[in-house]
Amino acid sequence: MIKSIFSILENELKNDSKLLNEYYASRGKNLENLARNILINLFPEAEIYQGLKYLTSDQKEHEADIIVDIGNYLLIVEAKSGKFRPQAKEGNSKIFKNSINKLVAEAHEQCRTTYEYIQQNKIITFYKKGQDSSEISFDKNNYIDIFLFTVELENLDSITSDIYRTIPVYKENPILTFSIYDLYIISDILKKGSLFIIYLNQRRENVLNGKSHASTELDYLSLFLESDLKFQEKDESGHEISEIAIDNYSDVLDKYYIENKKINSYPIAVGANILFQQLKKYDKKLGFVIEKEFLSANIDVQKDILRKIDAIKKRSSDERGHDCSFLLKKGNVGISFFAYKKKEYFCDDDLIERYVKLKLMQTKVKFWFYVVFSVKPNKVSLISFFNNTNV
Repeated sequence: MIKSIFSILENELKNDSKLLNEYYASRGKNLENLARNILINLFPEAEIYQGLKYLTSDQKEHEADIIVDIGNYLLIVEAKSGKFRPQAKEGNSKIFKNSINKLVAEAHEQCRTTYEYIQQNKIITFYKKGQDSSEISFDKNNYIDIFLFTVELENLDSITSDIYRTIPVYKENPILTFSIYDLYIISDILKKGSLFIIYLNQRRENVLNGKSHASTELDYLSLFLESDLKFQEKDESGHEISEIAIDNYSDVLDKYYIENKKINSYPIAVGANILFQQLKKYDKKLGFVIEKEFLSANIDVQKDILRKIDAIKKRSSDERGHDCSFLLKKGNVGISFFAYKKKEYFCDDDLIERYVKLKLMQTKVKFWFYVVFSVKPNKVSLISFFNNTNV
């Protein structure tokens, strides 16, 4: 019913040409606004920009529909509100190809152009025109990762969830495609922006792997909640698996929404949310980044991190600080936690800076974050990071 709402609306308006034309004229902007509102709910800590323009090296002007700046991550989003012609759904190959080009390939190209503009410049400048004209700049070196995806008003199910059966993969940074309906359900189920970024990352790796195929995006989502999207490369006999079909996992979501049945939740160690609250109280954006990196680890590593943070706090009974560090190789990120009995006992910024820079040199990771706790009162006194621009 929800996925048919626009078709129902168009059918109701077909006898009023004026209203129907107004509806078609507003579809694009309405889709952008819907996508932006979903992202605002997912990323309350973020700066979210709409309709930013930029000039490429050939002096051509381009526009990015939505950019989400959240800590050390950027999301580039393009929205397409065109219609998938009935003849394409009925199997007319020429019309199908033309519809895919208009609905998906053009949006992918816009994402790619924005991403390559970012990659070609250390300082990236965007601007807005009109009454709220302004200039926004980003330093590329401050970002751990950039995610690209497009949002479609049409619900195309397996066409978008398995889009790279139809168009070439952009291997530099695979671009995902969601219907606005699936984007809403993904955000409603995951709730945390950090989990959404982990989902994007696993889906992107899934595209590069090229072996798995799903009937709908919600099959991927349900599997992500059940066991993540990391698949075995070989079967029990040791033979390489060439293709993995993902079907019917989304039935649990139907039961969740229709019958109020419980669904799996992403594994988060007990006590982790208290840590996240402390971090975000000090700095929303950096707290978000550490939350995402923490949740990227498996549940055993999460528990180990929490145990060691608790241990250094208990050991900090004198004026001397204690620390523990973790290297999260998958995200090319390291994190150190320091604990002091009282905030005033922490006075050696240079010592921590030397320590963190040594970690960067030893591990060759790109980013190393550090968090300083005071124990009395129990709170975060500092969050910051250094990045290795040579990596």
